[in-house]
Amino acid sequence: MSKNINMSKKISQTKQKDKILKFILKSMIQYQQLNNIKGQCIDNAQYYRDCISNLPGNIEVRAVICRGWRRKQREGHRKIVNTLVQVCGHLVVVYDNKIIDPSYEISKLKPNYYFTVKDFAKRTKKKLSKKEVKNHLDFVKNAEKINQLRWTQTVPLFCCQEYYNNQADYVDKCVF
Repeated sequence: MSKNINMSKKISQTKQKDKILKFILKSMIQYQQLNNIKGQCIDNAQYYRDCISNLPGNIEVRAVICRGWRRKQREGHRKIVNTLVQVCGHLVVVYDNKIIDPSYEISKLKPNYYFTVKDFAKRTKKKLSKKEVKNHLDFVKNAEKINQLRWTQTVPLFCCQEYYNNQADYVDKCVF
């Protein structure tokens, strides 16, 4: 009997955890969309990691190469144009082996993610330029620095303290 109670308690905790993860992510994406935020994946990944770092589970910020399709309607036309977008410098959060992209600009593309240059080349049959490889490796270093921070250290390492704080204020308002 106690085994069943423990199992249902675990399921309830998992559902609660999933709700928290989704709510924070939804609030972040909403903030970025409303404010037309672009190019802030480092702050986004660090902020999301900071928000969820006290939850049980494995949390890690990772650098990725992403490829996805931007759908855009041409001005004055009905036709929708699909454009392939490739980003070789982007950070995501990996939580219990699930990729979570806290950046609206990229997540809206519904991209494929590649953790290594080798994986990218193998799966896409494409080569990256030296500049793209260097950019990805720079983001690998950024991810390592973020991962070395203790979860109580929430000062953004790289980009913009003001953006980090404004997004945090928005998410707090949504939560409370």
